[in-house]
This record gives sequence, structure tokens and C-alpha cells, in this order.
Amino acid sequence: MDKGKTSLSTANISITEKRVCDLVAQLKSAFLVRQEILSCFARQGIQVEGWFKGELLYFLECQCQVQKRFGFEREKLIGSGRRKADLVLSWDDLNDGDFVWIELKHWLVGGQKGIDYNAYGYFNDPTNGIKPDVSKLLAIPTLHRYALILMTANPGTADWQKGVERFESKFAIKLRSLTDPEHYPSSFFIGLLAIDGETETNLH
Repeated sequence: MDKGKTSLSTANISITEKRVCDLVAQLKSAFLVRQEILSCFARQGIQVEGWFKGELLYFLECQCQVQKRFGFEREKLIGSGRRKADLVLSWDDLNDGDFVWIELKHWLVGGQKGIDYNAYGYFNDPTNGIKPDVSKLLAIPTLHRYALILMTANPGTADWQKGVERFESKFAIKLRSLTDPEHYPSSFFIGLLAIDGETETNLH
């Protein structure tokens, strides 16, 4: 292992994470003017992950024009297999090992065909939540793995935090929430989760 490169990656993690958080803050500003559309998703009881991906791609293209050092790639292969990550973000002053790998989700909060959905339920679900996405990202040897979740409507801080805590206790994988529903309107929330890795319980 190249100790110098590992040390550089560790030193850059806070810088890289701050850049990711800044991007999500700007995405939030862009979505604040789309609240009628986002509210419609909740009223209609529908998850439209494709819409989220499309809006995000346009947003990232615009960011590339503003930030000359910034780039992204969608549907990037993980290793030599067939699995792909939704997005990889990069800055030209970082090593390859500091690229940011992201999985995207759109979760409905509210009713759909007689069933009520909340953040806790998604975090607790091993198949329809983010567990498969998190497991896929854990196979990547990087310090920068994130889940980016658009939620319509806003689940509220208590439900969101309870869900994050449930995920760690059930699957023994540490998540850090970098955004808070309290700072979003009632129509939507963009949850940014850092995937720190398996806990000691899961490693033994």
C-alpha cells in the first residue's frame, strides 16, 4: 500500500466532504423553486427517481460550467464487474482515490394505495431501502461514499434520525447524516448520508 497516498486521502476527506455538502446546499436552492412539482409527487403518492436523476444531471452540468475543476460521471462501473454507481464526482486537484461515489434514491413520504410510508420504514427495509446500495458502495476502496435521497414530503427530523439509527443497529453499518429535515420546507428534503463503513460488530 502506498502510505503517502493513503495519508493524502485522509487529509483531504474533510475538504472533499465539504465540497459535497456545498453542492447539496446549492441543489436545495435549485429545488426550492420547484416545490409545486415536488408537492405533486407526494399528493399523487409516487416515487419518480428518474425525474430526480434527470434534474440532478442538469444541475451538475451547470456546476461544471461554474466550477472549472469539477467533473462527474454517471453510471460508472465498480471494478471489473457489471455493478454501477449512479454518480461519481471528481475535482482535478484530488487523487482518484478521493473521487466521490454516490447512490441516488427518491422516497415517498405519505400514503400510496392505502399504505403509509416514512423514513424509518425505508431504513428498516433490507430490499427496498438503501441497504443494497450501501452494500454495493462498501465494496469500493474509498473514503468517500454517499447516499443522496430526495424525499417528498419532508419526513421531519425525528423520523429521519430514528431511521438512520435503526439502519446502523439492524445492519451494523455506520451512516452519518449531513443534512437535517429541520432546514428544509415541508414539501421536500434532500438527505445526504456519508457511508462510513461496517461497524466492529459486523466485522467479527
